[in-house]
Amino acid sequence: MYRIHKAVKNVAKGSHISGGAGCAVLISFFLATLALPAHAQWTQAWSDEFDGPAGSFPDPTKWTYDVGGGGWGNAELEVYCAAGSNAAPCSAATPNVFMDGNGNLVIRAIRTPGGTWTSTRMKTEGLQQFQYGRIEARMKLTVGNGLWPAFWMLGTNIGSVGWPNCGESDIMEWVPQYTATTHTAWCGPRTRCSSTGTTGRSHS
Repeated sequence: MYRIHKAVKNVAKGSHISGGAGCAVLISFFLATLALPAHAQWTQAWSDEFDGPAGSFPDPTKWTYDVGGGGWGNAELEVYCAAGSNAAPCSAATPNVFMDGNGNLVIRAIRTPGGTWTSTRMKTEGLQQFQYGRIEARMKLTVGNGLWPAFWMLGTNIGSVGWPNCGESDIMEWVPQYTATTHTAWCGPRTRCSSTGTTGRSHS
């Protein structure tokens, strides 16, 4: 479940929804709440409940994919596969991402018979962007050596200014070094990356 909410301010002559453009959401297999003034309310602007039939793929009007390998700047071992891809080493017969029929999205890492790891990195880039509001998700994380589940955002101008100038907000990462807590980080042209790896919900 992923939902985007925007704040609605009650004013004398109607309502104003704060909005704009700024970040694309990415999730990969490798919650944020904002305090509101008493007079403000939330209205849902975008959501995906992943309530499709068992074995079906995410809505292509809401999600696209990063694909391929090469480490992704983090020395990652896996090759990222799009939903339903048969481009080797991906396999539509054993997909890395699908809905389970119970309102859950499953993203899994798979080791192929040839020894290559595959996984999925979904994103809203080019389909939806967000600037102000509240982003929330319900997730169940798998703990294991080498796994790096993440829920994060990059600036939509990454193609023109590059990283980290585009900005990055890591809403949730379960970094292998921090197996006791989830991890958040903010990156930008001045701060590079500022992390809070020792905060968040503790898991034991």
